Amino acid sequence: LFFNAFPVDRGKGKSKQGARSPRSHRGMAGSLLTDGVPLLIFPEGTRSRTGAMGTFKPGAAALAISRGVPVIPIALVGAWAAMPSEQAGLPKGRPSVHVAIGHPMDPVPGEIAHQFSERIRRQVIELHDQTARAYGMPTLDEYGR
Repeated sequence: LFFNAFPVDRGKGKSKQGARSPRSHRGMAGSLLTDGVPLLIFPEGTRSRTGAMGTFKPGAAALAISRGVPVIPIALVGAWAAMPSEQAGLPKGRPSVHVAIGHPMDPVPGEIAHQFSERIRRQVIELHDQTARAYGMPTLDEYGR
């Protein structure tokens, strides 16, 4: 691990011959979870271009299911205003960012990764919008307009 972080292979790291890069970190997340190391995973897979939340990839949910670990939903409220993806450098001033942390979530018996991922996503939306309303900030619906 470098700076306690590692890149996630999003399927774009293949060479022209189709072979994976020799520096692949495939399987590292599962190994770390098995060893009891907590992970912070952003399930959208990329930063928002508009402030609206994107769809979740099922990888984090699949990891939780396969390793028998809970997911703690976290919403970052104001993160896009504090560091827009298309802007070079930071915005003027100091926009507020609030972190809303939900209760641990476990998959229900028989729940597959896509279903668990969607349930996590709905919880993150609820956390975000409750916190946004409390601080007079835009909800995710308002970003989507």
